[in-house]
Amino acid sequence: MLLSAAALVLSTPAASARDVMKKIYMYGFSASFNDSTVYVSDVMPVDTAWFDSKTNFLQGRDQYSNQLRDYFKQKGMPFRTCVVEYAPTKEAAEKMRTSMMARYTNLNEKQQKSNKKRAKRGENEVTPILYIVKKVDPDFAFKSYTPWEDTVEGMAEVAKEKKENTKKAKKEKHPAAPKQGMGPDGKGPAGGMEPGGMGGHGMGPGGNMKM
Repeated sequence: MLLSAAALVLSTPAASARDVMKKIYMYGFSASFNDSTVYVSDVMPVDTAWFDSKTNFLQGRDQYSNQLRDYFKQKGMPFRTCVVEYAPTKEAAEKMRTSMMARYTNLNEKQQKSNKKRAKRGENEVTPILYIVKKVDPDFAFKSYTPWEDTVEGMAEVAKEKKENTKKAKKEKHPAAPKQGMGPDGKGPAGGMEPGGMGGHGMGPGGNMKM
């Protein structure tokens, strides 16, 4: 009984518990080890973003970052590292985006100040690591990602599998009763004739009743 219940839990997809759909605002960021140019997209709405109902984790976050990665690949810039950030409101997302862009500006200023101090001490100047921040072209836009379990086909498949697992669990919990005249294993007689016509309360050898 316990094994049947465990099998039912393990065979049911984790996302069969309904996800929650929300509208969010997202922007993307892309950098590369090959150059000092970073790209930042505008904040844009994603009307149908799916979140795990228990953990509130954005479903398919890697799918969104892959959209930006594939965009740069089509532009002839493969092997770029792309990430996405999001917030429930446009104002919050814009604040996150501004803070991130300022971080790179501050890094440039910090390096330049360090160079000035080194020059005053007569030390060799370190080449500034100048980050060039560019906007992603407006022809890029994030597309909503829907987990398979939340599509029409996915929900039908999950419901079908859940129904089959429930039937299987009930069958294992309540096995079918043995046929009349058969033993519990379905092979031997139960109170009937033994092999060779002997045994039980049936006929004895020679057709005589055996008590």
